Amino acid sequence: MACGALGHLEEVDEAFRRIDARADTGVAAFYWIRGLLLAGLLEQADQTARQYRERCQDTPRPADVITSFMCAHVAIFRGQIKTAVRWYRQAIAAIHGADPGG
Repeated sequence: MACGALGHLEEVDEAFRRIDARADTGVAAFYWIRGLLLAGLLEQADQTARQYRERCQDTPRPADVITSFMCAHVAIFRGQIKTAVRWYRQAIAAIHGADPGG
């Protein structure tokens, strides 16, 4: 995230390729997307969020929550408030009834 905020775009791509190679749940991808958003790379952030959403489609609740938050963050940065609200509601619905410690 820091590389994106500082405008070190080449470092963002390099770091995220390493993260992506090790990430299996999408948690690291959340930070990847934040870095892309902070760098102003909205289209790339959107594509990455969608990619992880598809990759995690058949996984349990945590991945659904994380990828919903990713999509919501992208929508906010793009000024798509209604879309962000829809994604946040989806994340909240996925969390509802979940074990808060689990």
